[in-house]
Amino acid sequence: MEGMWGRVKEVRVWMRERGVRRRAGCSWIEVGEGVEVFFSGVPSSARAIEVDFMLGVLEKIMRGDDDDEEII
Repeated sequence: MEGMWGRVKEVRVWMRERGVRRRAGCSWIEVGEGVEVFFSGVPSSARAIEVDFMLGVLEKIMRGDDDDEEII
């Protein structure tokens, strides 16, 4: 494998060999100068509720389902 995907494979092998496990459904996003961490199914903060709302808005816009609705 070339480039970053080769490195990804190496890291996954390294983790498996050492029994390192990552938490499923965990995401990070940069907000301003900070980083917000979210876990699937866990409303971990007020920011998580905000992000979930905005994702819903973006999904409606992308699908074209925003007919005559006030989006924000």
